[in-house]
Amino acid sequence: MSLSFNEWLLSVRQTFDKLSDDEFPHNVLKSLENLSKQSDNIVVDDQKSDRYWLLLWYIHLKVYKIFCKLGDFVFARIFLGKCQEILHKQFPFFGLIIFLNDDQSIPPSSDTSMRNSFAGLLIDFLNQIISQTFNDDMNKNSHLISCYIKEVESIYDEWNNQNPHPAFIGFDDILKLDVHIIDLHQIIDSFARELDDDDPKRMNNNFLTTMELAAQFYQAIEMAEESAHYCLKSLMLQYPLLNTKLTKIDHIDWALNMATLSQYYAGQNQFESACHMMACARKVLDETNEQVKQNEMESFKKAHADLDIIEVKYCLMIFDESRELIDKPDYKIPTKSIQPEKIFSHDPDVIKMEEQFPKFPIRDYQQAKKAYQYALAAIERAKKFFTINERCSDHINCIFDHSSIHGSMLSFLDDIDSRCKMNKRRIDLFEGLLKEISPDHFIKYYRKLLYELGDLYSNQVSLKMEQYEQNYLQQQQEIQNIRSNEKETILDEQEIKTKLRLNNERNIHVMKKVNILIQKSIIYFYRFLSSFNEFNSDKLKKIPKTIDELIQYQLPDKIKDDEYIKPILTAYMMIGKMYTNLYYINIEQRKQQWTIGGKYYSELKSYLDRNVEHREKYFQQYYQQLLELLELIQIQLNK
Repeated sequence: MSLSFNEWLLSVRQTFDKLSDDEFPHNVLKSLENLSKQSDNIVVDDQKSDRYWLLLWYIHLKVYKIFCKLGDFVFARIFLGKCQEILHKQFPFFGLIIFLNDDQSIPPSSDTSMRNSFAGLLIDFLNQIISQTFNDDMNKNSHLISCYIKEVESIYDEWNNQNPHPAFIGFDDILKLDVHIIDLHQIIDSFARELDDDDPKRMNNNFLTTMELAAQFYQAIEMAEESAHYCLKSLMLQYPLLNTKLTKIDHIDWALNMATLSQYYAGQNQFESACHMMACARKVLDETNEQVKQNEMESFKKAHADLDIIEVKYCLMIFDESRELIDKPDYKIPTKSIQPEKIFSHDPDVIKMEEQFPKFPIRDYQQAKKAYQYALAAIERAKKFFTINERCSDHINCIFDHSSIHGSMLSFLDDIDSRCKMNKRRIDLFEGLLKEISPDHFIKYYRKLLYELGDLYSNQVSLKMEQYEQNYLQQQQEIQNIRSNEKETILDEQEIKTKLRLNNERNIHVMKKVNILIQKSIIYFYRFLSSFNEFNSDKLKKIPKTIDELIQYQLPDKIKDDEYIKPILTAYMMIGKMYTNLYYINIEQRKQQWTIGGKYYSELKSYLDRNVEHREKYFQQYYQQLLELLELIQIQLNK
């Protein structure tokens, strides 16, 4: 039965009046497919006006979305293809880049201003195209997706650059027009040029979807810089939409997303941009209205603590990058030619917060102290929320960050005594945490703590030995100064003897302390190995507290867990190294410790020789050192 356009339009209006968002998708689909079939009954071409094709295009687009929602992507793709065909054949003057059957159809030259009034609908359509192409084969279609994204940006920019903006014309607006309004010019002229207050927000919401899809796409194809760029554009579009029905994002989510993005830019040495983003995050979080705070108080408090952690990470990054400048005088700071846009560049609150952040680079002790104290204050605030009883994993991560803050300060401390004290703070943090957590529930953290403590105690040994050498040279210089006296007296000789005796007593005391540190390093590395079934299958068996009771573990034929290959091999080598560092006056005792160290080195060499792939991947830089140590041990034992 043939239909006129007016009869079909009436049917479309009646159908959409009855549809609701809560209706069962299959029922909606049936109604829309019926409208699509009815459109075939309009047999007179003159009746198929611009308005007819726009309505049919939108119906097909809505059917596509429902099929996607139901998971039927075969039929979804068919209706998306129908949408493409309508735009390609009926509205070529829109100047859209449409790809049919993977062939590029070059749009004719045209005045694309015709499409400005339909920009919202076109962007919504292209978002569906991007999403579908993304799902079909992202890598194969990466060029197409990139083109579609650029096309949306072009449409949005054209609309946004109009002053005043063209009215935002939606499907409902076209549906409600008088029946005699059928061509594009009539449709466009039917709407006032004056903007509705919500028009920019509606348009930005459509464009926001594109920016979010673009961020996901570039992240998926590992183009991090482009992904970050579109993440930032998304956040800029989201901000005016906060507290509106157009977005589910609230101030808390926005602030966390912005702060998280700042970490990427800090990692790219764009510290000024990272500072601005962290300040923006603080500003927006503080703008959270009281009702949201009351309803989501826990989320609000957690957001503040998360921002504290992100600020700590920022401080650690500027410490790391500044250390590169100190350690390598010829090191050049990587720079980016294009800086990300600032969102609140003139906001006084943001500017004030930016001024409070530590700045890059850190060049001296005073600058380092400021960054150190800022980071310490932030981590203490975070720890008040991430308590060990309520949020144990987060608390553990806070302790690791706290330790890293202390570690970052080491490079800026000149005297060894201060470095020893700073290293001791890290040890105290980890030993305190180790007593609080259970290896049954937190085995990964437990192992990491044991390994880190073994490493920190070995660092403390190195610092103490460096301190001992400095003191020894100073003592020798003092004696030399006395002996350089031309008229050396009996009193001078007595002073020299006294100094030598005191120095000897002091040295023996120092070496005893060093031996204690060495033994603690050995025990912690040994406990780390004991946490693996390959070395200790009986977890109820108590680990000896002194090195005299330790029984050397043999390395397995092959370590299976890739994550732990290098840590296990390094811990094994460090145990051997620490044994050879033990200081005893008795020669036989010293040889005994060298022999034990040699056994660890020999066992490690055997493992690396039978697992060449592990040696090449994880231990190549230490293998030659291992061979030299084995040779040195043999020389010492033969003396």
